[in-house]
Amino acid sequence: MPCTKRLPRLILPALIILLAVAGCFPGPAPLSTADSNSSPPGAPGSSTPVAGPLLPPSSPTPAGPYIAVDPPRSFNDSPVRVRLSGLTPGQTVTLRANLADTYGSYASFVAGDDGSVDLAQLAPVAGSYSQLNPMGLFWNAQVYPGVDALSAPILLDSYPVTLTLEGGGETLARTTITRVFMDEGVTRRKVNEDGLVGVYFRPAGPGPFPALILTGGTDLDPHYSTAAALASRGYAVLTLFYYGRPGLPDELNLVPLEYFEKAIAWLQAQDGVAGDRLGVMGWSAGGQLALLLGATFPQFRAVVAYVPAAVVSEGTLNGGFSGQSRYTFRGQPLTYVKGSALVNWDNALRAARQSDADPQSALAATLAGIDASSYNDAAIPVENTQGPVLLISSVDDDAWPSALLAEMAMRRLRAQGHPFPDQHLMYEGSGHFIGTPYGPARPDASLGVETYLASGPTLDGSDRASADSWPRVLQFLAGSLK
Repeated sequence: MPCTKRLPRLILPALIILLAVAGCFPGPAPLSTADSNSSPPGAPGSSTPVAGPLLPPSSPTPAGPYIAVDPPRSFNDSPVRVRLSGLTPGQTVTLRANLADTYGSYASFVAGDDGSVDLAQLAPVAGSYSQLNPMGLFWNAQVYPGVDALSAPILLDSYPVTLTLEGGGETLARTTITRVFMDEGVTRRKVNEDGLVGVYFRPAGPGPFPALILTGGTDLDPHYSTAAALASRGYAVLTLFYYGRPGLPDELNLVPLEYFEKAIAWLQAQDGVAGDRLGVMGWSAGGQLALLLGATFPQFRAVVAYVPAAVVSEGTLNGGFSGQSRYTFRGQPLTYVKGSALVNWDNALRAARQSDADPQSALAATLAGIDASSYNDAAIPVENTQGPVLLISSVDDDAWPSALLAEMAMRRLRAQGHPFPDQHLMYEGSGHFIGTPYGPARPDASLGVETYLASGPTLDGSDRASADSWPRVLQFLAGSLK
């Protein structure tokens, strides 16, 4: 998996996310799938596309140019297959995608000898992306010039995608498909009670439902789309803010863990929730928090931590480090690693990567060179987690050395004999932003009518890591909580 670019160090909005079909996107296998007690899972399970009638072909006659999309209605985190037919052999055509009049992308292809183009088998000769990528039009869609993505209304439930085929200066065919965020019957509501701030997603039906708490990172992304995807899979989900909102700490500094203890009790009290089947999932700083919550509260039976840290780190205040811990518990600040130490570890890993192309060797060399006394007291006691832990990291993480930090957690789990099938999925070339796949941006901010925030162009490494890891996450949760 060659690394073609690096993501910027800034924490950007996370990619949009939701349910994936295994095997339909040629994502890479992770560099390692470490399991402390058992072999990694086999082929990821496939998701079921949203039910809906098949759309008529985009051309009035089968002999003319047309666009075939299978399925024409699908969950946003599921891949679709796009094929063009009825073209002249060798003809150059351009396929444009319009996502809800807010995002657009294009790709040009040369038709094969049979006059067809299969986006799963042919790379474009020009366009918004350059490598073979069956979902490249969706991944790489960017905000139209002049469109304010912050105010463009998009329903969280579903949105249209219009595909237009052009050739020789003419429109040859056009069709519209539907991408669905949230299945019918799933409900959502704001939570602003008992001091909690978040949004609750409830699946359709009476339950009992396994439940999850989602924690975002320092970008304050609430991951509504992931919550909607998981609720469509039968999980009750509370996506939770823990700072930066009215009534909460202004910054990620001295945040009391009792807040999450209250969230656990609130979630267990909801109608239809199976209170003994709780999990927690987080990204970046929220991944660090997910590990900490799993180690602190025995109610959690599964932990998913994207690009996390295995140590408690220094808080932030007024744009810099605070000289205090990020978290407190029972009135006491937790021991933390200074921000400067994380920078030093990051630099050490970069140096090791330059001298050794093998990620595992670079990780081992960097870990061997770090004085354990500098992090032991601040290490999250992940071995206390009462269920399996799934770690997902990137070797080429520009935000912090997530592969190194996740491997610290994995080694601690092994050393302490954690009696669960823990896993570490590590990817090369993916940067910091691994999440649910196939979306150009994410809805945010309000309920009912959502707003899209531009995420910018996505890199192949992040795309493929997200497409590969998401079905594994779904399989992990199903095996742990259902």
